[in-house]
Amino acid sequence: MILLTGGTGFLGKYIIDELESRGEQVRLLVRNPDTIKELPSYVEVMQGDVLDVLSIERAMEDVDYVIHSAAVLSFWKKRHNEMRRINIEGTANMVNVALEKDVKKFVHVSSISALGRPMNSNGPLDEKTKWVKSKINTVYGRSKYLAELEIYRGVEEGLKAVMINPGIIIGSGNGRWNTGSPKIFKIIYEGLRFYNSGSSCFVSGRDCARAIHLLLDSKHISGERHVMASENLS
Repeated sequence: MILLTGGTGFLGKYIIDELESRGEQVRLLVRNPDTIKELPSYVEVMQGDVLDVLSIERAMEDVDYVIHSAAVLSFWKKRHNEMRRINIEGTANMVNVALEKDVKKFVHVSSISALGRPMNSNGPLDEKTKWVKSKINTVYGRSKYLAELEIYRGVEEGLKAVMINPGIIIGSGNGRWNTGSPKIFKIIYEGLRFYNSGSSCFVSGRDCARAIHLLLDSKHISGERHVMASENLS
């Protein structure tokens, strides 16, 4: 049995599709089951919240593997406290219950934002980049960095866990072009009056899901982060 949080999100659809080949039951922990329209027969839905420890404990019964993809990404100041709680406290709760239930493997979906933004960095960032306090770090990035510390803490306590750090995840968005990265293409289609300098790194949702699948099966990889990036584009 695999427990997946964030299964109703942008990346979640790709993860569910990728897990189909495993032939295992997949359980989704979701806050509002009414938002789910169609799911494959091998997917079970359980109502709960990463901030509700009792619901996590129920969802993690008889679970062998955990994929923790649930998170909030917002640059809106009014959502910053919510984002911190879900990204940091929610991850801590998931780690604690996974330790209690003795799951075989825990995969955490982090972000390249958790690498930080050093002010005077001239070279590329990678998995070994250490967090540096900087005024150009985002609140989201700091929340994901602190969430990673919860994963490392879990590893120290005996949890077999790994992290992926995707760049901007792109894909079809399941036909929804007004939310997430697919909105980039909608804006481009409607026309741009300007563009900014610099670049961002991008990765396919399918590639991220495949990496999660491989890391889930890896017997010896634990306590590591893995940057998911295809290429940097202006």
